[in-house]
Amino acid sequence: MSVIFVVTGGPGFGKTTLVRALEQRGFYCAYDAASDYIARLLKEGKPYDTTSTEFNEQVAKLRVKQYESAPPNKVCFFDRGIPDCLAYIDDNQLKKSLLALGRAYRYKNPIFVAPPWREIFESHKGRQESYDEGVRLHKRIMKIYIDLGYEVVLLPKSSVVERVRFVLTRIKQRS
Repeated sequence: MSVIFVVTGGPGFGKTTLVRALEQRGFYCAYDAASDYIARLLKEGKPYDTTSTEFNEQVAKLRVKQYESAPPNKVCFFDRGIPDCLAYIDDNQLKKSLLALGRAYRYKNPIFVAPPWREIFESHKGRQESYDEGVRLHKRIMKIYIDLGYEVVLLPKSSVVERVRFVLTRIKQRS
């Protein structure tokens, strides 16, 4: 069984940078399936809406595939988890389906959350959200993980090296 920790939070708050640094330390890491999907859609010249049912169904499938592909008996870090999709949608039928997935595919506690941090926030072609929208998504993501019974831990607003040290110290305390 894989030991999967999630790094999550609103867009542009340093999740991917932290996951890259953990990968450089030798950990297995899976990157944000939504970002990969958006990049593919942009390359194909197709429009997308991160709040649409179709988009989030596809992202959820990709995240399940990532989960099932994680190497057994290894510590893994995922840039977002299956429950993150819930923060982006209003479709009640899809919410029920995603909640069921969120309950079936469990991650290791704690869930690491990158807090809103205006100084490092940056927009790019694949990111539709403003800083303020990112803050709203951050709050929704926190609530979703808490509602699913996870312990959420805010990452410090510090250097990547310090964030890596913080994460590794927390998971070491758990073992």
